Amino acid sequence: MSEKTLDIVFIARQAIFDRKNKIYGYELLFRSNAIENKTSNPAEMETSQVIADGFPLIVQDTRYKYFINFTSQGLLAKDFFSLPANGVVLEILEDIKPSEQILDVCLEAKNAGYLLALDDYIGEPERVPFLELVDFIKIDVLELKPKELVSLIRDLKILKNQKLYLIAEKVEVKEQLEFCKKLGFDFFQGFFFNKPQIIKGKKISVLETTKLEILQKLSDYEFDFKEIEQIIERDVNLAYKLMRYINSPFWGFRQKVSNIGRALVLLGEIQVKHWLQVTIMSDLATEDRKKELVYLAAFRGKFLQLLGKELGFERERQNDLFLIGSFSYLDALLDQPLEEILEHLALSSDIKAALLDKNHPDHKWIELVSRVEKGAWGQAEKFFKQTNISIKTVSQCINQAHQWAALLQN
Repeated sequence: MSEKTLDIVFIARQAIFDRKNKIYGYELLFRSNAIENKTSNPAEMETSQVIADGFPLIVQDTRYKYFINFTSQGLLAKDFFSLPANGVVLEILEDIKPSEQILDVCLEAKNAGYLLALDDYIGEPERVPFLELVDFIKIDVLELKPKELVSLIRDLKILKNQKLYLIAEKVEVKEQLEFCKKLGFDFFQGFFFNKPQIIKGKKISVLETTKLEILQKLSDYEFDFKEIEQIIERDVNLAYKLMRYINSPFWGFRQKVSNIGRALVLLGEIQVKHWLQVTIMSDLATEDRKKELVYLAAFRGKFLQLLGKELGFERERQNDLFLIGSFSYLDALLDQPLEEILEHLALSSDIKAALLDKNHPDHKWIELVSRVEKGAWGQAEKFFKQTNISIKTVSQCINQAHQWAALLQN
């Protein structure tokens, strides 16, 4: 793997849930150095780029399926053979025509054990030949009117006997999710899961309050480092997680670390605070939806902190960006209005304003990381150009943040 290509791979992932709200897999969204080379064909470059560099960066858990978009050129070149057949679903993009060559390659992939998905299908007659080969059909629920969607699903249900699974894409709110479940969709993709499911009258529990109190202490600039050690020493689960974290290949320490105090010294106060903040948040996650939120919160915080470091911000400012990013999902994690949650956290007025007020100057960081998280590279690129930060540096921050967030989930 060349250092040059590794430096400029942009990756995002979107979770795919089953009918029980369990994570089935992820679609990998990416952009390569085509972002800097406008004369190249981005679509043709990106498939080979993610195979060579991106896939190992983000795939940390082999329990899930990973959906990857393939262009016609990528399919004909058979790039997919460099990926594990038991972990990858090949997505056939909407502009690919079912030519004899393409169908032959799809059949070859299927015979080799790969699963196939037809992307953005809306019932086009010319794409019908794919239906006999694919395992999944992905339907953009925002693309069709409800009556059109009902009609399409009715037609596709005839094919159910060939183990054809339906994936609803761009499901943004709970009402859409429930509607799609009634229609018979098997899987669901979109950002419905990162919206708080607020229940009127629900109060923050004693356990949640305790966790918030710890988060409060950790966000204090003057927090005693010795107190962190005492918190970890009193909690066997935290101590175990710290030892697993410090001894992971991510840090690359030659000798195994087995002492809590030594681990804290090696990591340093800021790294320990960030690790512990996300670990505490993960204790609040009791279902797959919330575990994915903790991953995204960790990614947001670490990406913004790394970006702040690259921009030359002081350590306190970097820490503020970490808190703004990681705490931006607290409402969805606790299913409570963010205003009420922040009442339990004595954060600075600027951090609270950044989280709550879309007009606050620092709210732009949440908007930026949200675009990166969703793979909206074009919108994010405008911000990067304004700050004069190189695309290569941004890519490194994204990739490192993904690796760090994935490490905390293991």
